[in-house]
Amino acid sequence: MTVFLSVVKRIWILPVLILLSPVLKPENGYAQILSPGELAKAHRHLEGIDNCTQCHSSEKEIDPEKCLTCHKSIGTDWKAETGYHGWLKKNEKKTCIQCHSDHNGLSFEMVRWIEKDRKKLDHLKTGYELTGRHKEIKCESCHQGANLDKKQLAADESIKSPDTFLALTDDCLSCHFDEHRESLGTKCGDCHDAEDWKKAPKFDHQKSDYPLTGRHKTVDCADCHKPVKDEKVFRKKPDKEYLQMDDLKFKSCLSCHRTPHPKEISEDCESCHTTGSWKTVKSQVRFNHDPTGYPLTGKHSNLECAACHFQEIQSAKSKTENLVIGNFLKKKMEFKLCTDCHADGHQKQLLENGKLQPCEDCHTTTGFKPSVFTVKKHDSTQFPLTGAHQVTACTDCHHKSGSDPWKFSPLESDCQACHPDIHQGEADRMMPKTASGKPDCEFCHSTDTWKVSRFDHSKTDYPLVGGHLKVSCTDCHHQDGRDPETVLFKTGMGKDCNSCHEDVHSGQFLVKGKTDCTRCHTEDNWIASRFDHNRDSQYLLDGAHQAVPCNGCHKPETQSGKTVIRFKPMETTCESCHGS
Repeated sequence: MTVFLSVVKRIWILPVLILLSPVLKPENGYAQILSPGELAKAHRHLEGIDNCTQCHSSEKEIDPEKCLTCHKSIGTDWKAETGYHGWLKKNEKKTCIQCHSDHNGLSFEMVRWIEKDRKKLDHLKTGYELTGRHKEIKCESCHQGANLDKKQLAADESIKSPDTFLALTDDCLSCHFDEHRESLGTKCGDCHDAEDWKKAPKFDHQKSDYPLTGRHKTVDCADCHKPVKDEKVFRKKPDKEYLQMDDLKFKSCLSCHRTPHPKEISEDCESCHTTGSWKTVKSQVRFNHDPTGYPLTGKHSNLECAACHFQEIQSAKSKTENLVIGNFLKKKMEFKLCTDCHADGHQKQLLENGKLQPCEDCHTTTGFKPSVFTVKKHDSTQFPLTGAHQVTACTDCHHKSGSDPWKFSPLESDCQACHPDIHQGEADRMMPKTASGKPDCEFCHSTDTWKVSRFDHSKTDYPLVGGHLKVSCTDCHHQDGRDPETVLFKTGMGKDCNSCHEDVHSGQFLVKGKTDCTRCHTEDNWIASRFDHNRDSQYLLDGAHQAVPCNGCHKPETQSGKTVIRFKPMETTCESCHGS
């Protein structure tokens, strides 16, 4: 229907054009009659009926693709959905005509801000977020003709105004002068941020060819990077000098520093000094001490020189030229014995024939601890280490308190000098005595384990037979709860079965107040292998009774809340089992 009405309108207007054609001048054309209004100044070259299709489609709509034919820089952002125009397309689905209408007169401003006030524009929508000092400056400080990208201007003829907001890159050097004179590349953001161009918070000197150490970390940049004069001019503003950042000499300390020493001293400063401080000489780190007759090893290599060389260093004068090196005259220094410098930590306990034994037997220069006195070396003492003693810490015997001095001599060798007697003297009667008169624990125990491995129970007045041979010692010799706990061996120990075993028969076999278990049982097991029914009871088994199992007659019953098998007294009549 729409197409039909459009055709009707065109047919109707043709006669009018024919009648008016004699009075119309060719340069005005028929478009003046059909146009809704005069084009804006930027599009004035498109006036005329022959140019309508430059912007309009056949349906009179504005085709964005036709706009982008001329406005190429915007077209690039539009298609890639980048920049401000790309953001409007992607997020607000806008087209050209929604913001830039025409036919509104020659002086009509086609560029109008959606935000009404361009200062309220969220610059992040352009793809370039404003941070730091960029938030404070005016738009014109960046968006000006001098900062526009020449390549974009050459590629897009539609950009004619120097006040355009197009053709600006995010390259720092499009607005700012290169203070480094192309010596550090063009990626300013690798070192700087938008807060302050004079600082370089992102720069990490440790990743450069000269990592900073010691006092170098606190030195101002300009102390090493000296200004160079070159009288440059940037946009009519002079820039007379810059700080040199490349092609600096730094292989030798003397590239920056002047030596205060005479010619006889090596110019290899690092052989004695570090960057920590020039006044603190750590020559043991760099200086080859080996030719001196006392090579430095272990922790000696980390000592300050003055720790051994006590001669005072002369006071340095105010001028560095007169700085005096510490005087290390060839004087006799005692260093054969450790005690020439170190105190005897063992307080003369390890003297032999009045002489201190070599500290190197136990210690090294790597550290006073741990000791290198091995188990094998301990075998040469009066107490060779065996069994579990071989893995016992030295402190368990020689430094029990952890605070008192180490104890090496005199040191008792009896077991009870270190270990408490858990038997509280009850086993003493069975044990031989040591040379010091104390019970010899090794009569039963060894240094391998606390378990009894040597004791022969057959030599006591209670030899172990049968199942008793498999029983743990503590099943009979148990702890009685005293403090400290005591394992019983004599006191309170009985020999009858009831001393250890419960009477499961609840007194049925008591004779004069005691139950003699051996009448029926042996030490081998709980089976009543010694019981003879015809000999030991009042009821002889004969006939079929001989094949009846015990529990056929002897039934369990409950006595005082306990299940007990009834053995006696028992009914002996036939009716008591078989019924009448």
